[in-house]
Amino acid sequence: MSVFSDNLGIIITGITGAIGGIVAFFGGKNLKKSEEKKSESTANIEIGKAYQQMAEQNNEFMKSLREKVDFQTREIEGFKDENRDQRKDLKALHSEMSTLTNENNNLKQMVVELKLENKNLLEEIKKYRKI
Repeated sequence: MSVFSDNLGIIITGITGAIGGIVAFFGGKNLKKSEEKKSESTANIEIGKAYQQMAEQNNEFMKSLREKVDFQTREIEGFKDENRDQRKDLKALHSEMSTLTNENNNLKQMVVELKLENKNLLEEIKKYRKI
């Protein structure tokens, strides 16, 4: 027993060291798992921030597109109104042109008739001069 009692300090130190090693091993694993979870949590937070920033940029982009579409829609409506007015004016001009064309044709007919009458009158004048 003297060997055991003489070496009791060494045995206790060895057992304590072994227990400390086991505790350190499992504590290290837990610490590593804790650090991994913390790292994953930090990564998830960063992903969330990136997603939030992307969503905000997307919302701004969509708002900009909506404004452009609204502006172009108003512009198209203006063009439609202008087109309707121009069509009315074109119809009025077409009607006026049709009237003027008819009037011109009537005047041409009158010129032809007057030329014929003038020719007949000139022939009658020639007859009277010969007499």
